[in-house]
Amino acid sequence: MQLRVSGLSLDTVNEDLMPLFSAIGTVELITVIRDIISAKSKGYAIVWIPDNQAAMEAVSKLNGTVIRQNKITVSRMPEIMPGEMEFREWLADNANTVLREIGLREGQTILDYELWPRHIHNSGG
Repeated sequence: MQLRVSGLSLDTVNEDLMPLFSAIGTVELITVIRDIISAKSKGYAIVWIPDNQAAMEAVSKLNGTVIRQNKITVSRMPEIMPGEMEFREWLADNANTVLREIGLREGQTILDYELWPRHIHNSGG
């Protein structure tokens, strides 16, 4: 289950959240969301907990917890955001065209919204 953790201080990092959530259950991923240009925190994080019961326990136990002098809000996120499927379909159909139009070529490495390196593989589209 996907959880949103909001109200984080701007200097909160993934490692600040891991002990809290992993004490309740297995955590698949924690990502503090950052601005793509400045890399500064946007004040919230996404936490992925595969066990729904553990995720709901995290919501009830950790909502209102204070981290780095900020009271956080922990809530369940919808698995699919409104418009996400339409965007994914559009992206699947148009990604290569858009990347070529902005000057990227096959074999170049780009950074995605999580600032992880990705390698471009053209499918000829």
